Amino acid sequence: MTTRRAFLRRGGDAALLLAAAGVVSACGKGGEAPASATVGGTITMMNYPDWMGKDEVAKFRAAFPGTDVKQVSGLTSGAAQALTQIRQNSKSYDMTLAGGATAGQIQAAGLTAKFDPAQVPLLSGIPEFYRKSFPHGVPVDIGKVGFGYRKDLIDERPRSWADLWQLAATHPGKVTVLKYADDVISIALLLTGQPAGADDEKSLAKAVDALRELKGNIRAFLPTDFSKDLITGDAVAAVSYDYDIATAQSKNADIVWVAPTEGMPGYVDGWLPLADSENLATVYAFMNHHLTPEVYGDFINTTGSAYLLPSAEPFINDSIKNNASLRLDTGNASAVQFADYNGPEGARRRADAFERVIGV
Repeated sequence: MTTRRAFLRRGGDAALLLAAAGVVSACGKGGEAPASATVGGTITMMNYPDWMGKDEVAKFRAAFPGTDVKQVSGLTSGAAQALTQIRQNSKSYDMTLAGGATAGQIQAAGLTAKFDPAQVPLLSGIPEFYRKSFPHGVPVDIGKVGFGYRKDLIDERPRSWADLWQLAATHPGKVTVLKYADDVISIALLLTGQPAGADDEKSLAKAVDALRELKGNIRAFLPTDFSKDLITGDAVAAVSYDYDIATAQSKNADIVWVAPTEGMPGYVDGWLPLADSENLATVYAFMNHHLTPEVYGDFINTTGSAYLLPSAEPFINDSIKNNASLRLDTGNASAVQFADYNGPEGARRRADAFERVIGV
C-alpha cells in the first residue's frame, strides 16, 4: 500500500491524547506508580521490521517534545526466539510488539509490566472482541495465515492446505512459505486434522512429517518479503499473512487469496509494556497516541494489515477497507483459530517440532 494518510487534525482527539499524558503512570511489575511520573525521554521498542506508521513516531515527537521511540527489529523467527531476545536485553527494552501466544509466554516469564487499561483512554475505541482476545496490552492489528497463488501461471485452483501441499509437489521449487515457527506448525496441524494450537507429541509428530514432505518441494522458508517471489513470478504460490497477500494483489492482479477449507491460524498483535522499563509513562503515552484515529490510519495504510479501530476508517485507504482477504467475521470463529499460550512445555514442544523441520 503506497498511499498514506497524513495526520490531518488534532482537535478533540489531541485533547484526549494530552489528557492521557496527565494520567499515565510508570507502573512496575506490581502495577503501582508514582503520581509524579512524567512523559519524556526515549523509549525502546522491539518491533517487527517497518511495523509502524510512516509518520507515527514523528507525530509523537511533535505531540510530546523531548520524547522519541527507538525501534529494534525482532519477532521474525517465533515466540521462543522473541522471549530469549527480550530476556537477554530486558533492561534495554521498554515495550514490545507480540502476538497473543508470544505475549502470553513473555508475561508468564515475568517480563511484562502489569498493564493498566486506564492509562490508555483511547483503548475504549477498540471493540471488546479484540480487547478480550489480547488482554496483555493494546491490540493493534489482526491477521490470519492462508496462501496466495498466481492464476496466470498455473491451471490448478487450490482451495485447501492439502491442495497447497499437492501444488508444491507438482511445481517443485515454485512455492514459498513464511518462516514463523508457530504459524508454520499450525498450518501443518490443520492439514493433518488437528487444532492449530495442539502441542502434544503425537499431533506434532504428524505435523513434522507433513512439513518435511513440504520442505522437499518448496523454494524456501522466508523470514521476510513473503510474497516477493509470488509478485515476480519466481513462485506460483506463497504461504503468507492476509495483509501480505493483500499488498501483493495491489502489485499483481493475477494473485488470488485462499482461505483454506481446513481453517487458518489467526492472531491478534498488540503492544506490551515491559517490566524493567523505567519510562512507562512515555510507553503509555505512545500507546494512546497510536490509537488516535489519524495516527492509527497511518499505521494501517503503511503496514496494509487488517484494522481494529472503527473510528479510524475515514483515514484508511479504500484498497484496505474493501479487500476481501483482510476481512474477518468475528461471529464465525471456526474458520480462524487464534493462537494462545498454554504453558512452557507446550511452547517448547512446538518450537522443537519446528526445529526438527528446519534442521533436516
